[in-house]
Amino acid sequence: MSSVKGKVAVITGAGSGIGRAVALELARREASIAVSDVDPIGLRETAHQVAALGARVHQQLLDVSDAVAFETYAHTVAEHFGVVHQI
Repeated sequence: MSSVKGKVAVITGAGSGIGRAVALELARREASIAVSDVDPIGLRETAHQVAALGARVHQQLLDVSDAVAFETYAHTVAEHFGVVHQI
C-alpha cells in the first residue's frame, strides 16, 4: 500500500475477514476510515477496533447490492470527511 496517512479510505464488507483486516491496517497507517457491512455486530466491532488505533472512523450498515443505498452511502461519507481518497 502506498502512503495513506491523512487520507480517507472506504471499506465495504468491513465487518469481518479481509475487509476488517484492510480497515485495521489502514488505521495503523493513520488513514481515516469509513467502514460498512450488512452485519451490525461485526461492523460495530470493526469500528471499535479502528477507533482504538486512534483513527477517525465512520460506520454505516450497507448492503452493497442496493445501488441506491450505495450511492447514498458515498454521499454520506463524502459529507462526513469532506473527501474520499480510496475505495
